[in-house]
Amino acid sequence: MTGDRSGVADMFLLVAPGGDVSDLAGAFVAASGGTVVGFTGATAGEAAGATTVTNAATFYGGWAVTGAAIQAAGGISGNYDASDADELISGLGTDT
Repeated sequence: MTGDRSGVADMFLLVAPGGDVSDLAGAFVAASGGTVVGFTGATAGEAAGATTVTNAATFYGGWAVTGAAIQAAGGISGNYDASDADELISGLGTDT
């Protein structure tokens, strides 16, 4: 496969088991409209300026990642856990 991509990407979703992913996340933050790092466990690593979700490999973690991704695309960043899924989803479409 060959090709070229230029311009700003809309979104990057990086899934990591934990640890320091700040270099990679930082590159994604610099090159995209929104970046979310889903940490599969309860321990989060460093993720530069990216939005993070811990316990992302759980059922509610998937919903939290979805809500966080939508908010990140809208310019809202933060650090969340799977238990924040209901607030993230219910807050969509409202002005905060």
